[in-house]
Amino acid sequence: MLWRGLSSSRRNGSSPMPTCTIRCERLLGSWGIHRPGLPQAGTLGRERDGGGMATMTGQWRATDWITAGVRLVVLLVLLAGGGSVVLAAFPDVRSEQDLVADLDAGRVTYLEYQRDFDEVRWSVDGWRWHQTTLAPHPPTTNMSAADPNLQWLQQRIEASGADVTLNVREARQREWWPGRVTWSPLQALTVVAWIGTFALMLATSRHRYGNRWAWFWLFTVGQLGAPLYLLLETRPLWRDRAWSDRTPANPVSGGVGCLWSILLPIAASLVLFAVVAAV
Repeated sequence: MLWRGLSSSRRNGSSPMPTCTIRCERLLGSWGIHRPGLPQAGTLGRERDGGGMATMTGQWRATDWITAGVRLVVLLVLLAGGGSVVLAAFPDVRSEQDLVADLDAGRVTYLEYQRDFDEVRWSVDGWRWHQTTLAPHPPTTNMSAADPNLQWLQQRIEASGADVTLNVREARQREWWPGRVTWSPLQALTVVAWIGTFALMLATSRHRYGNRWAWFWLFTVGQLGAPLYLLLETRPLWRDRAWSDRTPANPVSGGVGCLWSILLPIAASLVLFAVVAAV
């Protein structure tokens, strides 16, 4: 009956309905049967332009490659910045003598001092991180005693003659994670990539996996929104544009997105702790 309906439509000079054709291909293709005249597997997205030339909407176009390339580059910048922040969050515990030795040898490129706990974290060669707790140091005669350990650190940096960035933080101070990237060129690229992705999210009217509010919470509270957005929206990075038309969108709401913005960082932290403990 199905083939009779199609043959009848051809004899009457009318074309079969596209929906019927698609259903035929899906039904018979699942059985391994193909009827001459019906589109074969892999040609489901074939359309004809005004000149009658067949075009493939299910294949990657030049614009798809360009868009995916830009998204991939921005995603890699964010991953590099995030990776540097993760490395800084899990330093090796060393002694105060190791800190002095690294400063005198000129191996320290960045130094961070947490005032509340007298903890010092420093970067060696830009990517290895160490941490130590300073013993109490008496104030010098020519300086005030507001923070003797900070004064001692400044004196050690000056004595080394190296160009070391010293950042003084409070223990409970919360910072935007792109601002925690220590290498200045990478920090600038990470900030631009994050802000650009956030602006793109706000300017996009229709999303696939979450509405604007859901992505807003993932960007701001969850801190993982930017790389996830580049990977998934408005279609996954590895999909062409025809996939979006064939796949229904059911974005999550802002409330669910807010919940995910709390749970995802917790899950990511647990995974990182497990990896560090295993290593």
